[in-house]
Amino acid sequence: MKLIYGFDPHAVQKTGPQPPHAPVTVRDLAAIGIPLRKIPRVREELDRLVAADPALRDPALLLKLARRLARQFL
Repeated sequence: MKLIYGFDPHAVQKTGPQPPHAPVTVRDLAAIGIPLRKIPRVREELDRLVAADPALRDPALLLKLARRLARQFL
């Protein structure tokens, strides 16, 4: 019998401080016409953008970016 074990290579990344979330809610995204199936992916990308550049915390700008992102995702 073989015993196979391992570790999570991303465990170190998960233990650090959490990145800031985009100040846009699911309700905001649905209100501008983004389908519910696309909202989780759009929110992930918006969170990445806000984490990379905190100057992007303006909700109006993020909603414009969300529309563009939703067009690109299947």
